[in-house]
Parts: sequence; C-alpha cells; structure tokens
Amino acid sequence: MNLKINDIECKGSIHEYIKKLASHQRAIFLDANITQDLYDKRRKASYYRNRYDISFEIGDNVTLFNGDNKVGKKKKFSPKWIGIWIVIKKYGSNAVRIEELTTKVQKKVNVSKLKHIHWHMDQTI
Repeated sequence: MNLKINDIECKGSIHEYIKKLASHQRAIFLDANITQDLYDKRRKASYYRNRYDISFEIGDNVTLFNGDNKVGKKKKFSPKWIGIWIVIKKYGSNAVRIEELTTKVQKKVNVSKLKHIHWHMDQTI
C-alpha cells in the first residue's frame, strides 16, 4: 500500500503511516516550542531593558499622582501631581504609607503613583 498525504509518504500499512505521522507531529511541536522559547527570551530582555526600579525610603519627599476623575471635574485643568508628601512607612517593595506635610493626612499607595521631589537646600517649601 502506498500512502501520501500532506508530503508524508509511507509505503506499507496504515499503522506505519500513523507512526510516521505521529513522529512528524512531534517534530512540529518541538520546533514550535523552540520558537516560543526564543520569543519569550526576546520579550523578557526587552522588558528588563526598559524597566527601572522605583525605590523609596522612609523620610523621602514625594508627590502623588492625581487620579481623581470624578464626574463634573475637568481633567484638562486639574494638576497631574498633587501635594508634598513624606514616606513614613514601607510595605514590601511596592506599597508605602505617605503623610501630607500641611494637613497630616495619611494614605497607603502603590509606588507607581509616586514621584520623587528633588530640591536644593537653599529652596524653602
């Protein structure tokens, strides 16, 4: 018996054809896994190349991102960063408790919502 389907040719029984087809599928699967691993490696390299660590210490001066998008408020004229806050406690690597200088209001926020404030010693608050 001579079988040929999708460029897989087998001279013999149907069982030999099935075995050859299974080995062909395994080869395709292994090739797909290798391609996926290469893609993952490139994607991770790109992620880590563009990443920067955000670290805050207790006592750092920061400003908070204004994510207040309530109905009726014009986003165009609202400030993007609000207040001068001080980091008073750290919760792991990505959460901190901050306190505003003037009102002493405290909030627990993610570090992605904060930005360092840098000023010289001769400047006043």
